[in-house]
Amino acid sequence: QSVLGKGIPALENIFRATDSSRDDLKVHLLHALSVCGVGDFGAANRLHRSRDRLSNGSLSHLVSSLVAMKRLPMASEAASLLLSRRETDGSWSGGPNVKGKGSWYRDSLVITAMAVGSCSAAGRSVSELATSIQWLENRRPWNHGRGGGLALAALANVQGDSVPASIDCEIELFIDGEPTRLLSVNPNQTSATAFFELGDGE
Repeated sequence: QSVLGKGIPALENIFRATDSSRDDLKVHLLHALSVCGVGDFGAANRLHRSRDRLSNGSLSHLVSSLVAMKRLPMASEAASLLLSRRETDGSWSGGPNVKGKGSWYRDSLVITAMAVGSCSAAGRSVSELATSIQWLENRRPWNHGRGGGLALAALANVQGDSVPASIDCEIELFIDGEPTRLLSVNPNQTSATAFFELGDGE
């Protein structure tokens, strides 16, 4: 049995055991389960109805969850709310009901990257996200933490089909601050894959 296969039932148990008042945690767990194909639509529907109370990070997770569950009209509605909360410079703050002082919930780079990625997945155009894309690009070079990885993923997602590959690029992957793998892409090889040993899941 794979590590992922062992993890999904455990995550489902955590999801069911989480108090219904913890919308912030529920929606994070829902996103993970939805990506694995076992999202709870009943919970997603409830969270969608109460989306006005979600922080911007949690709302981004809800959009991505609904996209993974192929509920695109609902995802678009949640994305519209997320876009309405965007700052004038194209970034997002933590938004309402932010949980966890001093955590990534309040990191504008993290939240903006999540919002751009989820809104793009929900079908929002590059032109609609242009100010936010520029905001992310203006923050380079990113650090090696959560924000840098999310920003790279968001820009790759939103620009991958709209900007032709024209230059050679190298992407260095870090785990726990240590360089682990170097990937190269170019006009003739537009994708690269890296595999990592995750252990036996114990």
